[in-house]
Amino acid sequence: MCFGDRAGFCCCWRKPSYDRYWKELKYPPELLNIKCVDSPKNDILEEVSLPPEFERLLLPEWKTAQYLRFVDLNVLEVPDSIKSLMAKIYIVHHGDAKPDYIHGFMDTFLRILSFDDYPLRMSWRYEPFARIFNRISYTTPSTIFDPRIEVLTTNHKKLIVLEYASKSPAEADDNENENRLITQLYVAMHDTVLYHRDVIYPVNVYAIRVLGTLFTFYKTVADEDYIKLTAKQFPNNKESMVVQRYPPKIGSGIPAYDIVNEDDRRQVLKCIASIKKWLTENCVNLSS
Repeated sequence: MCFGDRAGFCCCWRKPSYDRYWKELKYPPELLNIKCVDSPKNDILEEVSLPPEFERLLLPEWKTAQYLRFVDLNVLEVPDSIKSLMAKIYIVHHGDAKPDYIHGFMDTFLRILSFDDYPLRMSWRYEPFARIFNRISYTTPSTIFDPRIEVLTTNHKKLIVLEYASKSPAEADDNENENRLITQLYVAMHDTVLYHRDVIYPVNVYAIRVLGTLFTFYKTVADEDYIKLTAKQFPNNKESMVVQRYPPKIGSGIPAYDIVNEDDRRQVLKCIASIKKWLTENCVNLSS
């Protein structure tokens, strides 16, 4: 079914079968008039109580990364899924992750937090794509070193996760890694509008960037004028897309919470619980 030219392009198409038919979107955020700004938590995330599946990850003994080094998982009285998560976090934190046997821990982490339970739907190796700029098919760069996860709901809300299992990217240029995620948010936003008729504006997409064990949270805000314009051409100075970042950047360090530390882990869980609440609000039945 075609929904017409509501956003500047027709949606009666499918992703091309071969890479030669579509291009990677490598434009810098400045050219797309995307502004990344630090935001206080209450601007992008609602304060919520932690559900039971979140609370059980706050083990009182687990205060620092040192605990993961010496804990005997064979006798620890927690579900096996949590043992698996702790083992993966230990591997990633100590820089032992290799793409041939581990892709980080976010897939396990999100499943423990019920992000693959209805009405949520999680997919691994997510590749956003959309026809923009004179109907050229664009996607975003992807390698085995940065697997992406997408979480969708029946009301078209979206969370994307970009994870680097190795510690080395965290030591690299933080701006380059962040620009890659911002570009993915841009394409993901167009991807959402492309496939769904009843999109509510402004379009919001949440993202989590994980560098090793460091978590940073993002939220996009794009209105209808920006989406329609950038479906056809580069934006002018009047139309922009805002990407809000939390926690805020301080100095030259990476703005992030480290999940291996008790206090930071609580903050990570609170942020993710808030995103989950947003995702699941007002979900419609698939048959409606």
